[in-house]
Amino acid sequence: MGKFTAGPDWIDVEMTMRALDALHGGKTRLIVSPEGIGSSGGLRVLAEMEFAVLPGSDLPKVISAGKRWPCGSCRDLPAHCWNGLIQLDYLISQAYEQTELPM
Repeated sequence: MGKFTAGPDWIDVEMTMRALDALHGGKTRLIVSPEGIGSSGGLRVLAEMEFAVLPGSDLPKVISAGKRWPCGSCRDLPAHCWNGLIQLDYLISQAYEQTELPM
């Protein structure tokens, strides 16, 4: 994790995004947007990967993982974003397991 912190920092988030791109052959995005009305709505953090899929492929074009922040398990926003990327990696692996291989 980050050099001077107790958890993931923005460098860890960037490196994880690059690793996911290389590992899964897609393009990783992290979208942070306000949620709710007014200043107390919190944020929605969406981690997603877009794939360049061939016609007829069983793989989805986009896989997403999203969570509201603040949450009870992440101490800061970089940790929350990193956690979302780990969840995204899991969801991508589940999509691969559900895809039938051609014979």
